[in-house]
Amino acid sequence: MCVKACAYCGSAGPLTKDHVWPECFLERTGRRAAHFSHQSGRVHGADYVVQDVCETCNNVSLSPLDDYFCRLYDEYFAHAHGFGAVVTFCFDYHFLVRSLLKIAYNSARSAGSDDSYLRELRSYIRDGSSVPRQLAVFAELVSPTLVKETGAPGGMRAQLPENFYRSAITQLFTPNGSRVCTRIVAVGSYYFHLTFPAAPMADSAFDEAANELGTHIDGVVQVTSTMNEITLHSSSQDAISSIVPHIQQHHDAYRTFFDRRDS
Repeated sequence: MCVKACAYCGSAGPLTKDHVWPECFLERTGRRAAHFSHQSGRVHGADYVVQDVCETCNNVSLSPLDDYFCRLYDEYFAHAHGFGAVVTFCFDYHFLVRSLLKIAYNSARSAGSDDSYLRELRSYIRDGSSVPRQLAVFAELVSPTLVKETGAPGGMRAQLPENFYRSAITQLFTPNGSRVCTRIVAVGSYYFHLTFPAAPMADSAFDEAANELGTHIDGVVQVTSTMNEITLHSSSQDAISSIVPHIQQHHDAYRTFFDRRDS
């Protein structure tokens, strides 16, 4: 018989439900997001949850990360930024990165995608121990998306990314991009790119591959443990274009969901 264990500490439990995105964050955004399930091929509006986190990890070890993420939301993520914006983003490096990794790890397990490289970081996520050497984090402040609208100047209107959030696998198309795994945790105008080794590699080789993300995506700024603030300028990437291929591929599922929700 297969006995379930806590995804963070390995204990037998008792196991509890944990929101993929912090519940305090979902309460602030109004729970209006549309989620695509790769397992069912349908779009739904329910909260994503995982059911493999023990009470101690959920309520003691990990809850400070949720609280910290929600404080960042109140101060930064809740405010959408227009073209040409400049923002000074202040943070506690380990709380920021651990909270992003927690969302990414929960999201990967919820979606059934590969979480092996995130599983190696469980101790760091849980209590800040075993600080990873081969982890690169980049922050980006994306620009609004221009959408067509009758009557708007030039027929276009800037659509700000309010209440937009996403955690997903990404792919780096650079000479060494195949040597690393990348994920994105996006909230409003703020995109965080997480980079991990795809296979065991020397530190210098990882740094070379990870640094290509910094040169490939215009406007990203690497976040390191020696920093407590960075200056972000609106990048050339707009808020929505990165998910357009996904939406186009599953257009019927999204249309069915929104028609049903708004009827």
